[in-house]
Amino acid sequence: MSRSTVAMERGDAGSADVRRATVRRPSIRALALPLTFVALTVIGAILTPGFSTAANYRAVMLSAATTGIVAVSMTLVTMSGNFISLACSQSAMVAALGFAGLVGAGVPWPIAVVVVVIGMALIGAFQGVAIAMGLDPIITTIAAGAVMLGAAAAVSNGAQVTFDRVLTPFLSSVQPLGIPLPIYVFVLVSAALGWLAHATALGRRILLVGANRAAAHLSGLSAQRVTVVVFVVFSIGTGIAAILAIAPVGGGDTTFAAPLTIDVAAAVIVGGTILHGGRGSPLRSALGAVIVATIDNLMILNGFSFGERQVAKGVVVVIVVVTIIVLERGGRR
Repeated sequence: MSRSTVAMERGDAGSADVRRATVRRPSIRALALPLTFVALTVIGAILTPGFSTAANYRAVMLSAATTGIVAVSMTLVTMSGNFISLACSQSAMVAALGFAGLVGAGVPWPIAVVVVVIGMALIGAFQGVAIAMGLDPIITTIAAGAVMLGAAAAVSNGAQVTFDRVLTPFLSSVQPLGIPLPIYVFVLVSAALGWLAHATALGRRILLVGANRAAAHLSGLSAQRVTVVVFVVFSIGTGIAAILAIAPVGGGDTTFAAPLTIDVAAAVIVGGTILHGGRGSPLRSALGAVIVATIDNLMILNGFSFGERQVAKGVVVVIVVVTIIVLERGGRR
């Protein structure tokens, strides 16, 4: 073997090593989210009395759980190129009031959970089919939200739907190791959907459909089928989150979960999922939900009103979106 051949082979091996090192080195984008969470925690501990307590951290995670379960489920919709559902609040409201109505009518809570989950799967399937047939995701989900809100208002006549919390002891009061059940469910759903998105054939199909529908079609993948699946998963996740949220309260009305859509959108966007699809992570959306809950908690402890907190979340979303756009444009140069 000639010296030049050996040199070339060494050069190729060196280049491969460089490429591997480059891939393995964490990017600024990958580190931005955990560093943001660490910074928020440190700033909160220094500037806000009462923030760094076990009870407050537990409250933050409990607040993040409902938003997080929905956001993690929503991430698959966004990754598939279907933007986000603008019917989060209405979907959660219908699931919660449906569960309350069933339990209040004497249906055992496990059966009520199954009925609500099946009903939410059907609601998601209807939206997914409509979008798969060519309807715009934004218009479809807005229309679905209006239908759900109107139907719930007509059935409940605008009154509260209540039930005795004693009838749902497992959902409303169980706290293994002192940690509320919704937090466990949040962690499990995040892990399960993170695995689905990044370690299964379905996850790869979702990413390909979101990144390039034409290429997905040429590869024999059905974008329509993927759309239906992700909306079913999203609706089931929303139903589970709504049940966990209403169980300790004992009832609600048509305003139940009203701020959920903006909180979920903020969590997904802060988590770095690209709204036009093709890139995202349920696990990062989960961390995004924790960050949004931490910001909300810090503002509550510092006396900010509900309206001021909503404005702050909107500003955070705008800043993150603008930052992502700037980074993407810079990466193309």
